[in-house]
Amino acid sequence: MDEVAWREIGIAMMSLVFVLYGFAYMIGIGFQLPKVKAWARNEFYQAVVSAIILGGMVGLVLSINGLMNNLIGLPGTQTCDPYGNCAVKYAVDFFGGVRGGLLVGYSALAGTNFGLGIAASLRISAAPHQTGVGFAPTPGLNVVCDLLGIMMQFYGIGIGLAWVNTTVLEFIGIQLMMLFPLGCVMRSFPWTRGAGAAIMALCIGLYVVYPLLVTLDSWIVSNDMGSSRLSSCNFNPLSWNGCLDNWFTDLAYNVVIVTVFMPVFNLTLAFGFTKELARLLGGDIDVSALAKLL
Repeated sequence: MDEVAWREIGIAMMSLVFVLYGFAYMIGIGFQLPKVKAWARNEFYQAVVSAIILGGMVGLVLSINGLMNNLIGLPGTQTCDPYGNCAVKYAVDFFGGVRGGLLVGYSALAGTNFGLGIAASLRISAAPHQTGVGFAPTPGLNVVCDLLGIMMQFYGIGIGLAWVNTTVLEFIGIQLMMLFPLGCVMRSFPWTRGAGAAIMALCIGLYVVYPLLVTLDSWIVSNDMGSSRLSSCNFNPLSWNGCLDNWFTDLAYNVVIVTVFMPVFNLTLAFGFTKELARLLGGDIDVSALAKLL
């Protein structure tokens, strides 16, 4: 889908709204219907406000693109295909990097668990004087393997949550904004003004505020939480204590904070902004149900 489709559709739809109100105004003048004339004039002003918001949204996104490219130096074009918003692209890349780091940790953990599992399964047997005896030289490794298996499950949860965050941002950047022109048109009519304002506020909150909050989070997140913290891990028993500490730190930071706490906190702020903006535009959004989910 074209990343500027919502802008083109919005301009075309608002042009039709202006034509409709102009036609109604001419009917009021031609047939001397003062109520129709007054209604068309008043609603035309509301349509102008919706068109101004649409133009302001386009200008805001272009300003964000220029700022993000100047501060961060994102590769590619100024429009940050295919989202049209460099903040969304940067947020998607950020969660992609988090997922990649978790995959590195998961792979290292899986390799270590595999090696320790082989060592734990070793058994030395002998048959002196026709009597079979045997013993396991490393019986305590089974406990370590169980612990590593639990950690691998949490790594898998973090990878899944990072993928969910990436998918949500991709949906916001491409599909959700197709509702913005519809919201502008609905706000231009008195019968659907509240719903249109709510749709516009929701699109602005999720397309602008939420990706910017994720971008801010990416600057907060430490850069050494990826594979560099796990590079010292090996099969030397003397280093296992440091390895487990690095793994636990990486697990807690990336899974609990980066993929759970920060997205929930950002969505709470974005929905709070959306609720207040909807009131300002003439609508209202009940976020109590969403707050319970978060």
